[in-house]
Amino acid sequence: MLKGKKIIITGAGGFIGKNLYEQLMGMHEIFPVDVKKTFKGQKRIDITKSNLEKAIPGNWDAILHHAAIVSVPESIKNLSKR
Repeated sequence: MLKGKKIIITGAGGFIGKNLYEQLMGMHEIFPVDVKKTFKGQKRIDITKSNLEKAIPGNWDAILHHAAIVSVPESIKNLSKR
């Protein structure tokens, strides 16, 4: 298990990301990222339009990627937006 690490969690406003964030935040330095939600005064970051390394500078030990579009039909309908 990672102990005392610097971790980015994408999709931290969703079900899996939120639970992961809550479990890890006391043990690690966590930077939660979500397109629809902000955390502790952090700005929203849309990882589909931003370079994550430029948006969140620093040395990170891990990126736990849980960002996704909830609706499969919506995702298929809007393929050209990615």
